[in-house]
Amino acid sequence: MDEENPEIPVHPTAGRTFGDDPNYTEFRKLIKYPWQLFCCADDFKQAIRFVKAHYPRSQIDRHFNEGGCKIPEHFSYTSGWTMYNRIYRMDNQLPKWREASISTPNSQRFFYFRDPEECAWYVLRQRPYKDHMVYELSRAVDAEGNLVYSEIN
Repeated sequence: MDEENPEIPVHPTAGRTFGDDPNYTEFRKLIKYPWQLFCCADDFKQAIRFVKAHYPRSQIDRHFNEGGCKIPEHFSYTSGWTMYNRIYRMDNQLPKWREASISTPNSQRFFYFRDPEECAWYVLRQRPYKDHMVYELSRAVDAEGNLVYSEIN
């Protein structure tokens, strides 16, 4: 039982770790040097600005083509495609697409999916989400003090 909220049971294994990530060394290097696939920190910061501002690739191309970059040699990318290619290479653990099919009496339908468990592990490893993750039970109440049952964190 939770000492603050005796009505909420706490599972005895809540919060226990499952072991180290097999890519821990690479992950530590990425934490120390998040721009490792870019030529410098400024190059990386510019890419982050493009991503946060939701610049389409065509606008990033335009930025470089119209002289928005004073010294292009100082950048490891010169287009939206090459920038996003570098970003995608930063984490090669993206869950793989899988193919499956459903047969009906008249046809067979193919579809693609990613393993939900692999997707959950992928999201849990992402540094940008670390401040928004919730790892324990929380009690939610409405304005009248009634318990609110909603989606899981």
